[in-house]
Amino acid sequence: MIKIKNEDVEFLKKYIFDNDTEKLDKLLNSKNINDLLIELNDWLAFEGFDKNYNLNKLGLRVQEIYDYVYANNE
Repeated sequence: MIKIKNEDVEFLKKYIFDNDTEKLDKLLNSKNINDLLIELNDWLAFEGFDKNYNLNKLGLRVQEIYDYVYANNE
């Protein structure tokens, strides 16, 4: 199971996975953190930037979650 904060899971459910808890649960229970990281990276690439290619408000939050997951899981 992937180490992630409860508030981050709730944020991802609400804003990124549109309450598709089945998909998120599958990613969180994966033994490979790259499954979740790839999903977050893909979301960032398509939704996380403004027209000037700066991270938008949601993009900044998703990047924080990405960094936490990357740093706190082996």
